Amino acid sequence: MCFVYRIYLCLFVVNKFFHSLLLQFNPELILVSAGFDSVVGDPEGEMCATPECFAHLTQLLMPLANGKLCVVLEGGYNLRSLSESVCMTIRALLGDPVPPLVGQMAPCISAVETIQNVIAVHQPYWKCLKYHEGIIIKDPSTKKLNCCTEEHNFESDITTTEKEITMLSKEKQDFDEFMDSHMKKVLVLTPSVRTAWAGDEVKSAKLDQCLKVEAKKTSFSFSSAGILLSGGDTAELENKNLLPSLGHIFPLIDKIAKREVRNGIVVAPSLSSSVVAAQYSIAVGSSRVLLLVLGDAEIPDDVKADEKILVVNICGKEKGRNNYFIPICWKEGNECDGDLLHATFELILPVAYEHRPELVIFALGDSTGIQAVTLAHLTHLLQLLAEGRILVMTQASDLVETLTSSLLGDPLPSIRSFVLNQENASMLMKLTQELSQHWKLLQKSGKQKSLYNRLSKKFKYQ
Repeated sequence: MCFVYRIYLCLFVVNKFFHSLLLQFNPELILVSAGFDSVVGDPEGEMCATPECFAHLTQLLMPLANGKLCVVLEGGYNLRSLSESVCMTIRALLGDPVPPLVGQMAPCISAVETIQNVIAVHQPYWKCLKYHEGIIIKDPSTKKLNCCTEEHNFESDITTTEKEITMLSKEKQDFDEFMDSHMKKVLVLTPSVRTAWAGDEVKSAKLDQCLKVEAKKTSFSFSSAGILLSGGDTAELENKNLLPSLGHIFPLIDKIAKREVRNGIVVAPSLSSSVVAAQYSIAVGSSRVLLLVLGDAEIPDDVKADEKILVVNICGKEKGRNNYFIPICWKEGNECDGDLLHATFELILPVAYEHRPELVIFALGDSTGIQAVTLAHLTHLLQLLAEGRILVMTQASDLVETLTSSLLGDPLPSIRSFVLNQENASMLMKLTQELSQHWKLLQKSGKQKSLYNRLSKKFKYQ
């Protein structure tokens, strides 16, 4: 089986729809008909996709089909933007870190409504679409307006950048200057070392391909650590296993922050150490951090209230939430690999893209109920963020080989099943709708909101 995919679609489409469909289809080969008509400055497409978008699209496809991906060049009629886009695609295929996306992170209404209609038409044929809104929007918008709350003036949401691009594309010299300036913002240096590890010795052949980072002796006292952690719960620091583990974790974060290595992995004694790691990252200079925790963890109130740290906690216990502390609570025994991937595409990635983290911390408990191959795919997807700067912290040493393989960019085994639990899916739909008041990439058009309210009555979510 192979899947032919034309790069005319935005990143939002792939996250929202196609990637879930591709996981269920499980292709053995992916052929990309790479037309770049949609790139900024193209006289035929007249669209505003910037070159770095194509690096993200390529990286999204790379874990599928055991890495068998073939990109075939086709359209593209502005030589400057075409060459930059092809270069970005090749860099992604070579395993370079994907650059940050710049500009406003909100899809236009016409795209969102069109995607909704495509999903509705295909819903009867794909299990992964079973719990999406399955109602067709009649007379979808054709205007270039961004999604926002109904109170906003839609016309004002056409970004300055888009107006600038439209104007500059008419003058070659001005457009080249614009592209020079833009590419300087998004081109990133590749660290000389891809993956590092720290901690006690673990039996893993993959770690032989990684840099071993030596531990630091933690010389600060519990009280000084409490100051470092901005008033966090220092009682956890008195755990005799936690404090020594920070001597492994902090040097890894330092290496990643200084761009000496791209990513890292460590076996941690508890999920609490991931919270400390996130606070330490902010203390040493990161502007924003994404902390994704699989398992029940105690998150201090000051971390929940810190808008610099976006915490997504997939757990079994009901917890209060705010816009920057998002618990996704599944009943114990209800966890499915499909639910985790569904939550990743529907909520985690859209919110994380908008948060724009400079470091991702992915913490896994010792009994997540999720297959190792699924966790490896999730690790790959998280490398779309923060220029690939990710620290994986796992309590389960038997996951080190698989997770390290993903961090190194090795081809990943296919996910054999994509099953969704109805209760989990309906809970996620409700949560996404509530969070959309704050996060633009979760927002729907006015028509979709009314359809959502009708659809939500089909589910018995309490």
